[in-house]
Amino acid sequence: MIETSSMSKNSLISGPRNGPSGRAGSFFEKVRSTEMVSLYNNEDVWKVFGYQGASYRFGGYLHHGFNDLNWLPDPPETASPKPT
Repeated sequence: MIETSSMSKNSLISGPRNGPSGRAGSFFEKVRSTEMVSLYNNEDVWKVFGYQGASYRFGGYLHHGFNDLNWLPDPPETASPKPT
């Protein structure tokens, strides 16, 4: 990198901003996608986020996870339409 011209250095750095095409863009895309997979496939990270994993172990989202928003306040009465 030290022996690279200023123009080449600028194209390497600006490549990711112009999209994943080119060597720099594909490199950073590979790093980003690898990190995303390794982060979100880690069950220890799930605990930090409060994610319990796939719902099929608990019978699906209909009976588990659909109404588990205990970290949000209850909405005001005016937020929902009245039943007819």
